[in-house]
Amino acid sequence: MLRAQACGQERGDTNVKEGRKTKDEGQTIKKVKGDVMKKSYLMLIIMLISALGVVGLAYADSNYAEINQTGTDASNPNVAVQVQSDYYQNALINQYGAGNHAYQNQSGTSSSQASGDSNYAQIDQTGTDNSASQTQYQDDTWGGHDNQAYIDQTGTSDSASQNQSGEGNYAYIYQSGIGKSASQTQTGNHNSAYIYQYSDYDTAVQNQSGAYNYAEIVQGYDGPTSYNYAEQNQYGWYNYAYIDQEGSGGNYARQDQYGLWYNYAAIYQDGDYNGAYQYQNGYGNVAYINQTGDWNWAEQYQTGSYHYASAIQNGSYNYSHQEQWNSSNVSYVNQTGTGNYAWVVQY
Repeated sequence: MLRAQACGQERGDTNVKEGRKTKDEGQTIKKVKGDVMKKSYLMLIIMLISALGVVGLAYADSNYAEINQTGTDASNPNVAVQVQSDYYQNALINQYGAGNHAYQNQSGTSSSQASGDSNYAQIDQTGTDNSASQTQYQDDTWGGHDNQAYIDQTGTSDSASQNQSGEGNYAYIYQSGIGKSASQTQTGNHNSAYIYQYSDYDTAVQNQSGAYNYAEIVQGYDGPTSYNYAEQNQYGWYNYAYIDQEGSGGNYARQDQYGLWYNYAAIYQDGDYNGAYQYQNGYGNVAYINQTGDWNWAEQYQTGSYHYASAIQNGSYNYSHQEQWNSSNVSYVNQTGTGNYAWVVQY
């Protein structure tokens, strides 16, 4: 009888232990599930933050970054990214609409891996599906301080990019309408670049390398234009390039300036499907093209110093070619009417 009671007591103790073990295992499983759920919620929060498109990374001291976004389409959110390093960087992004993308990098992409300091970048986008990118970094040759970059886009499906290295450069882009593209690249010191585009599907490109260069593009200032293309390339010091294109659209203008300093190039076109090209290699050269009408073409080539070339065409289907070598040549072409042809070569 005592043995049976002892056996019963042992079985009872065993059941109690097994019950405690089962309870402990249940609590452990519950805890593991809870940890998994916490991690899942954390990942979900990270994914939501990424989906909302607000990312900011800042390294070093006294940097300032601001993002303001307003959108109405949850399936097409705005996305903004800011990256900063070094000191006294300022970056600002304002986006109003849906599906806009903005990227700012002030962290250094050259071999020196430094961005410099006191750079300023600002992006303002109002509309839908616009894209803007700004990169400011320190160049091994030119440095990377006190650069300023501004992008202001109001419209739909516009694209703008700015890249700056060096010191004291200024870049500005304004676009309004649909499907426009603008690009600015500055390497050097104290260069200035401006692009203004109005209406639809215009394209503008500016590249500057050197110091104290000035480039400006204006397309459709007095009215809407479409499918115009303008490009300016400056390599040297104290060069000036200006393009103004108006009319219904389809105009082409390009300016290439190489050499030392003080080259001046200007193109004015008012009409449709006009084309103009200017090439300068040297210093102290002046090139001027003014075309009114449709389907005109003018080109100017200057190599050497202190050349002057002017081409004025008023009408349709006119063609002008001016080529100058060595130094101090002067050429004037003035054509009015339809189907005129001029060819000038000077040594």
